[in-house]
Amino acid sequence: MDRGRQTRLSVQELIELSNNPNGKFPKCLILNDLGDLCVFGNKFAEDTLTKMLLQGSPQEKLIIFYFLKSTPDTEKVTQMTMDQFRKDKNNWPIVDEVVRQLGDK
Repeated sequence: MDRGRQTRLSVQELIELSNNPNGKFPKCLILNDLGDLCVFGNKFAEDTLTKMLLQGSPQEKLIIFYFLKSTPDTEKVTQMTMDQFRKDKNNWPIVDEVVRQLGDK
């Protein structure tokens, strides 16, 4: 279940660090681990990434959108948030890049 995990932190630790990074782990590693958990069905990770999608740097949005788009059977709120994200023309380069990498799932 954690083939791509890099920090080996618990879900709760990852969620806490996603809101308040402590400098020990770069945010990209935290997002990667949350994304890996999300793809494998962890709804807490999905919820956290969904809440973060509309904020943060373009690099963070790219990571988050990539993992959410890779996740099968996302929750309705995730689907609605992703639709909102797609409609913002400022996010179109991110959407295009993720679609290029994953295909139009």
